[in-house]
Amino acid sequence: MKALLLAILAISAVSAGPLDDDLDFALAGLDSGADVALIQKDVADSYIEAQEFIQKGASKEKCDSVIKASEDAVKRNVAAEQTRINKKENGTKCFMEGQNQVSVARSALDTATIKLKDARKKLAGAQSTEVTWKYPFSKVSESNPGMFFKAEQYLIVKAKVKKMKELVQVTSGLLTQANKTYIAALKTAKVKMLKCQCTTYTKMQLEIKTVKAAIIKSNTKAWTKAAHLSCVLSGTPLKKCIVKAMPTVTAPKLAKGVGPNACHKPDTDLLKDSCKGFRLDQQCSKGKAAFQMYSSNVWQKTRKYECPEGWHQPKAAEYFSFMQKRGCYSNRNSGDHAGYNRCGQSGYRGPDGRTRYYYTFSDSASNTRYQHAGNYVGYQSNRNGQFKSHSTVSNWAGIVCMKGRAGTWG
Repeated sequence: MKALLLAILAISAVSAGPLDDDLDFALAGLDSGADVALIQKDVADSYIEAQEFIQKGASKEKCDSVIKASEDAVKRNVAAEQTRINKKENGTKCFMEGQNQVSVARSALDTATIKLKDARKKLAGAQSTEVTWKYPFSKVSESNPGMFFKAEQYLIVKAKVKKMKELVQVTSGLLTQANKTYIAALKTAKVKMLKCQCTTYTKMQLEIKTVKAAIIKSNTKAWTKAAHLSCVLSGTPLKKCIVKAMPTVTAPKLAKGVGPNACHKPDTDLLKDSCKGFRLDQQCSKGKAAFQMYSSNVWQKTRKYECPEGWHQPKAAEYFSFMQKRGCYSNRNSGDHAGYNRCGQSGYRGPDGRTRYYYTFSDSASNTRYQHAGNYVGYQSNRNGQFKSHSTVSNWAGIVCMKGRAGTWG
């Protein structure tokens, strides 16, 4: 068992790309307890078998040959799996998701733009048409100027101008609709792209996990056998016999954008106030921090709250350090309350009449720290023991969000 743990620890020490932050699946990923038991037995027997092999008269050359053959077989197996994984979709095709609709909408937008430009040109031409009135002087009367507006040429030009104005109005409406369609197509394409990128990332994570477990299951015996045979050959006892890291597959490089961020889904149950539940702090952070308020004023400690795309929920230390570097601490930034009377709220009460005091961080449950809505942004001295001792806390306002990845602004 100790040798198996050494093997597993050695395997886990091998870097396997950006998807391998956690290799706890090494044994847990095997099909059953029977698989683990079988590996444990193979490893336990391996050293004894190596001793017996040499006791039967195997020469050093033969032992070296067996060691090399065993290790090479494992390397070939891993290499074959690596080649197969490298050929799997890495998310490049995700950039094309929804692009056909975008292309069609873009073409329609361009056409509508040209038509409106042409209609305006025609209107300008109609409006600049010269009108020549031809009347005998004897029939002209200063007391009846309306006669000029009944002249045939004037009426023809007037009708043309009216028609061109209507054409401009129609083509302007078509352009407005085409622009809306284009924007909608862009949004739809982005949603489809993110879904594809998230799916690709998730599938690759599962693939790497599954393959690594299979490699452990299928190759640990041969790899350990080679190591134990080498130890017996050199006279190294089992307790001091180190099984070097067994090769394993690494995650291939995924296309840009393919990763956990593609699976990010921001919270939508936000407070319906004048800030739509998301107030940027402009005074201290210059828009790099925000307070995200929720429709519920009860904090659920076990829930994972999410900021919008491109933002993250910081730890308390990151937020307070960032604010202090900008002179915002100990209520020094006069007038910049975090939430009090903000976004159309009445004091601490939102439009729903509920009271909200606490903005929490990603680690508030462990360190009890928070930003109080009634203190100035960056005030550091508040703690609430309920955050650690209670599963829910009332009078909660929401979470603090900061731009970029975690630690960017600390």
